Amino acid sequence: MVRDENLKFMKNRDVYNSDYFNFTLSLASVNATKLKHADYQPMAKESLQLAVHFLFHTYLHTKKKLRVDTEEWMATVEVLLTKSSEACQWMAQYLVGPEGREITRVCLLECSVREVRVVFASILEKTLECSLHFGDPGADNLMDTLLSLLDKDVPENVKNCAQYFGLFSNFAQRGCGPCQLLLKHSAYRRMLIFLLGPNRQNNQNRRWSPAQAREFLHLHNTLAFITLHSDLDPQRTHPPEGSKLRVSCIPSSTQLLPLNADIQASLFTPEGQPYLLEVMFAMRELSGPLSLLIEMVTYISYCNEPFSLGVLQLLKSQLETAPPHELKNVFQMLQELLVMEDPLQTQRLKYAFESEKGLLALMHQSNNVDSRRCYQCVKFLVTLAQKCAPAKDYFKDLSGHWSWAVQWLQKKMTEHYWTPQSNVSNETSTNKTFQRTISAQDTLAYATALLNEKEQSGSSNGSDGSPANENADRSLRQGSESPMMLGDSKSDLEDVDP
Repeated sequence: MVRDENLKFMKNRDVYNSDYFNFTLSLASVNATKLKHADYQPMAKESLQLAVHFLFHTYLHTKKKLRVDTEEWMATVEVLLTKSSEACQWMAQYLVGPEGREITRVCLLECSVREVRVVFASILEKTLECSLHFGDPGADNLMDTLLSLLDKDVPENVKNCAQYFGLFSNFAQRGCGPCQLLLKHSAYRRMLIFLLGPNRQNNQNRRWSPAQAREFLHLHNTLAFITLHSDLDPQRTHPPEGSKLRVSCIPSSTQLLPLNADIQASLFTPEGQPYLLEVMFAMRELSGPLSLLIEMVTYISYCNEPFSLGVLQLLKSQLETAPPHELKNVFQMLQELLVMEDPLQTQRLKYAFESEKGLLALMHQSNNVDSRRCYQCVKFLVTLAQKCAPAKDYFKDLSGHWSWAVQWLQKKMTEHYWTPQSNVSNETSTNKTFQRTISAQDTLAYATALLNEKEQSGSSNGSDGSPANENADRSLRQGSESPMMLGDSKSDLEDVDP
């Protein structure tokens, strides 16, 4: 027994040490760049086999202080996969076999060390990419094997699933080929089932808690990439005026994919409402960059009246019910929708501000009981006017309905004589009361200037009074009625059913 323990100790001492690690790395990489060698293909395959077995069975199981050559290992594996079709074919076959499946489950989902999951996900992503490039049927088998983890293993390890979905997100952003492979294996539908649950209806509870859903940024990005690579022209209800909408993450020369039935069902039918609700929750809960989600929603809304109005309705609901500190990204999505130039731009502006539960009504509803929500609406109006000329003209014509808010903000700014705070935000702070900030001062100044500009351009009596105060006083005399009841104008969208 003592002898066996000593042998085990010496084996571990000799295997788990930096000299042996350096030797193995040198041995695995020595053939990687010998591309002109007559036997390069079998040499590359043997090198990859050595690298993969050492990485999966030894290197990724060691302490962090021994994992100092991770970048060099990744570069070696990438070269072997990229340059050798034979090595890539072996890798795909190995990963779908019994041993490869078990290692994938352990290293990608069950492992608690994030660095290990990142390395393993990168190897899987590169294998998928190279298999697709070489036209290897192994790409189909590997894709199906990875997606099958959604049924049981990913839900059981949801707190570690960011890297799993990250590999799909990185793969999908490489273009139409990867997106086509994902759609071929029903990845869009299978990921939606994971996100929503098998049979979720609109009024049912969400499958995942907000804390769990924070791991789903890459899941949402994958669905967005697939949608952005799809041709939605057949769904447009209005012909575009001038040039078409450009999607920043896709080259203009890209040949888009035909609209998949799963995407059509999730976006353009009533059954797709739960997914759009999840997108709204993601705008509130996720902390990473959300530009892809915003771009996806604007891409779908472009020249599409029913979808535009449906999304605006969901956004208005979030603005009314979500905590004020979670609204920053919701306002960002709303802004991108309203500045988008197409035949529906004016219609979207009116629906967002004038319809039932629009922003004008929300400002009236919240100015006494929820000052931070009201302030964010005012700031959004001002920011939108600065970024979008049609919106600026629209607000000038509508000034009688929101000028009271300028005086309200002025009153809030002068109620107390505290020093403007630079480290507090009315948009992200969880403080429940309105805070006087430099941003609020700028908002008030521009809102006042916008009202003054309206009076100067529209005045015919040459009055020298303060236009902002005159408008605000007039609005206050009218009381706190719904904005749609102020004056004689009434939006033609008030009764639209989104």
